[in-house]
Formats: sequence, structure tokens, C-alpha cells
Amino acid sequence: MPTTRRFALYRGKQCRSASITEVAEDLRLNWQTVKAMDQQYMLAQLDVAGAPAPAVIGIDGISIRKGHVSRIIVSDLEVRRPIWCGGVDRSAASMAMCYDHLGVERTSQIR
Repeated sequence: MPTTRRFALYRGKQCRSASITEVAEDLRLNWQTVKAMDQQYMLAQLDVAGAPAPAVIGIDGISIRKGHVSRIIVSDLEVRRPIWCGGVDRSAASMAMCYDHLGVERTSQIR
């Protein structure tokens, strides 16, 4: 379903306080359509936020499902926002993926 960028961003903003299912039901739209609008909104938010350049990071882990399947979340503690989520487990190799994302030359400046 073609939509205007403005409408997609508006619907994406609604997904911040309601689930995609609720927004889809409210508008009588397909779930995938609302999901695409939400993704467009999130990409616009990344453009506004700019590239991460943390000086102090916090590292935490989340469980994806039972059986010890987890991911790493890295946050910029000064601006209080997540800057990376990923990896395949809680290993040093997964953390190296984050450092690659941030840029190898920056890791020596991060506390």
C-alpha cells in the first residue's frame, strides 16, 4: 500500500506508545504495512540521532528465548541511549562486532 512519508512517520510515531497490532487494527491496515511504516520511522530517528560517538558505554545482555540464547546491548551512558544491539551470544567475539560497528580506532577512547 503506497503511503506518503509524512503518514508513515506519523504511524511509526504511534508505534512508540502502542503495538504494531494495535495500530494496524485502529487503521484497519495490514500488520506488514504498519511494520514497514514503523521501520521507516525508526530509520528517520536514526538520521536525527546521528552516528554514535560514546565516551562511556554500558554493556548489558538480554535473553531472546529460553536455552541461553542472548544478545548484547551497548548504551551510551552520557546521552542515555542504546547504540548497538547484536551478537550471537555474550562472548568476546560478539562484543568485537560492536567495536567494529563503532570503529576500531575509537575503542581505545571508550571507558
